[in-house]
Amino acid sequence: MRDPAAGLRALVRRAKPGALLQIQLYGRRPRLDVIAAREVIRSRGLRPGPAEIRAFRREVLAAGPDSPLWRLRRFRDFFSMSECRDLLFHVQEHQYDLPEIVALAEQAGLKVLGVSRDMGRAAMLAYRAMFPEDASRTDPLKWDAVEARDADVARRMFPVWCQAPG
Repeated sequence: MRDPAAGLRALVRRAKPGALLQIQLYGRRPRLDVIAAREVIRSRGLRPGPAEIRAFRREVLAAGPDSPLWRLRRFRDFFSMSECRDLLFHVQEHQYDLPEIVALAEQAGLKVLGVSRDMGRAAMLAYRAMFPEDASRTDPLKWDAVEARDADVARRMFPVWCQAPG
């Protein structure tokens, strides 16, 4: 989507009063490896065809641990042609940190309720270690601090629950 903020505003306009919406957007920190790889792909002018995707994947697999490409192997999507195309050769992707997601939601008129508790055991333990007094473990800004300490804590997107006005 060219303008995720406009898309979110359109959804909010169509939502029933008080409706719940879950926003999941790519996080910037967990995708630093993808962002770096996309820059390599862009600088070389690689096209998203099968031959070039296969050649790039071979390069990644041959890369050593000191290469910025090394960690791409942690993405399951890397190992499938169509998913690798989407992961690394996608023409347009936006990444956000949690404060930006909160601002995006609030600017669209949503009330932010918090991050879903369906974050996985390791992530929940990391949150509890940093914020033992917060039993709800749903505060997006605290989750941002957890992710700042360990970008891999949320290998997937943070699901942020919001409520439409009304």
